[in-house]
Amino acid sequence: MRCRPGYLLFLLVMLGVVLPAYAQKTETDTSATRRFKGFRTPRFPSADNVIKSNLIPILFGQIPLCGEIRVTYERMIWHNQSISLGASYNFPNLFAFVMPAIINPNRTTLKRYSLRGARITFGYRYYPLSSEAPKGFFFGPYFSYNFVRIQERHGNGSYELVNYINGSLICGYQAKFGKHIFFEVFGGLGYKRNFSVFYDSRSKDKFTEDL
Repeated sequence: MRCRPGYLLFLLVMLGVVLPAYAQKTETDTSATRRFKGFRTPRFPSADNVIKSNLIPILFGQIPLCGEIRVTYERMIWHNQSISLGASYNFPNLFAFVMPAIINPNRTTLKRYSLRGARITFGYRYYPLSSEAPKGFFFGPYFSYNFVRIQERHGNGSYELVNYINGSLICGYQAKFGKHIFFEVFGGLGYKRNFSVFYDSRSKDKFTEDL
């Protein structure tokens, strides 16, 4: 079949336009593919939830003559950040029973009074150096409210309410042993306010005293 010169010229022109355009598109796509590095590998904490307790406060609580049964729950909200919530039950510690008996065995002062209270804590932790949080060094704010109510068991309803309020910036280290055991130590600086509220049931009056 014979091809006219006009058709041949038209075909060559079209090929000259299409081929460079296709080559340019292919090169652009290849360059874009080289620049794309893919998604980052997601990071996860080594444990999502940690429940902790402490034996020392059972003997020595924050408030004098009080012991604390304390439970703290730490929840990871990111691979290196967590929040913690804690609750304690206050009761007379061992020294509250032993010391009055040593000083005066004939007195039963502690038996005459009820000493009960509670504590709540809240904290935020940031683990800047650890890839296995909640293991490693951490720091963050820590808040605590602790109270105990002292009242005569067979009295007229008068009482003393002891209050401890703390707001601190703490830092510490949490170690992990095996798969399920954690141990931590921390300390810090902050603000505290300790005060007592006295209530007289006869006069219905309350007054506050700083401790």
